[in-house]
Amino acid sequence: YGSGNILWSGKKIVGLPVFSADGAGDGHVVFAVDEDGDPDTQTDIELYRLSTVTGAWQSASRLTEDGIADTAPVLVAPTGAPMCVWVKSGALSYSFLTDWDPKPLYTDPPSLLAARAPLVAGTSLPVGAAIAYAAQTLEGMDIFAAFYEAASGQWSLPRRLTDDEAVEGSLSLAAAGDDLHVAYLKTQTVYEDVEIIVGGETNLIENAPQPGRTDLYMASYSLKRDLAVQADTLRVEPG
Repeated sequence: YGSGNILWSGKKIVGLPVFSADGAGDGHVVFAVDEDGDPDTQTDIELYRLSTVTGAWQSASRLTEDGIADTAPVLVAPTGAPMCVWVKSGALSYSFLTDWDPKPLYTDPPSLLAARAPLVAGTSLPVGAAIAYAAQTLEGMDIFAAFYEAASGQWSLPRRLTDDEAVEGSLSLAAAGDDLHVAYLKTQTVYEDVEIIVGGETNLIENAPQPGRTDLYMASYSLKRDLAVQADTLRVEPG
């Protein structure tokens, strides 16, 4: 047993690292760093990358330097190409690691959901990749997913996977063939009468929503193909 090797260090706050292997068998790690070590400031949170070359870890490189909060990274590898998806100032962004060029995953209004998504989960798929996150809606906290198709190089709009009063969170994704499996925690919402004290007076709030029992759930989704029109395959007469 060894003590391990230090790959990166600094007097800063480091977020949880995420890992993915590429098609060549090399590994990639991305993590968020709070540059000033002050959790009350957000605009200085940036992303860093660590990668192996033929199995040997290389020096860390900084991916973002924009004065914008870059948080909640997740790594996927559609067709073996490592890709990072993360929350950038309240909107989901993505970029391939080998050709760093950040782009929005999708535009408003769907990106507003990402502002309420503190954590993002992801997995690679035979045809691309998928990410999922729990976001606050008017009805409650529900799971949304977006799918990347490698053939077209495009992300789908977010698809709502749950729709109830319970609170879903702590997501984990896995793929098995064309099936996407989502494991998550579901906390039931119960309604109870609650007494609160305001200005020394006791007030009764009837049917106030309260967290109930939390259970571990798993849902499976079968991926299907959608109709699409590719460039140069449609002719319109008259033009």
